Amino acid sequence: MSASHRVLGTAYRIKPANVAHVRAYLDLREINGYTLHETTFHPTQGSTDIRVFVYIGTPENPQFSGPQDPQFVAERIYSSSGQSGLNRSYLFSLESALLDMDPEDTDYHVVDLAERVRKLALVRSSEGLS
Repeated sequence: MSASHRVLGTAYRIKPANVAHVRAYLDLREINGYTLHETTFHPTQGSTDIRVFVYIGTPENPQFSGPQDPQFVAERIYSSSGQSGLNRSYLFSLESALLDMDPEDTDYHVVDLAERVRKLALVRSSEGLS
């Protein structure tokens, strides 16, 4: 698989006793924009491929917005929050996690959005806005 066709991520093994609870939590958290799919996960450390479930935003989902102006997306992220907290905090955590997984493979879309949101935060704080 070429680097341009891979997705970085982390797989978690859930104890059987916790599967229903974790699934209910994730189904609620990912309710507006993602659907559950089963796929193959290829660990980087050479261990055997495993079947996993992953939430994916697809064009068929009514919440899927398609390509958007990056500045519009950054402003939306900056000012939005959900059940898991501030969207900007999630974006910064995502950026950090991706860099930790593979510092050589930059997700330029995520980095660009994070930089735009940081600039918005600086402007808003200098204007006395949060």
